[in-house]
Amino acid sequence: MTWFIDRRLNGKNKSAVNRQRFLRRYKAQFKQSISEAINKRSVTD
Repeated sequence: MTWFIDRRLNGKNKSAVNRQRFLRRYKAQFKQSISEAINKRSVTD
């Protein structure tokens, strides 16, 4: 079995990969909660 090791240097934003993975995982939940929050608001809020 061959192992590949990624030896690329991390940029300033080292957590960029983790952030993208997090956003992909919870994208549907974000959309649902944002739409619920918008629908519950009234003009006076």
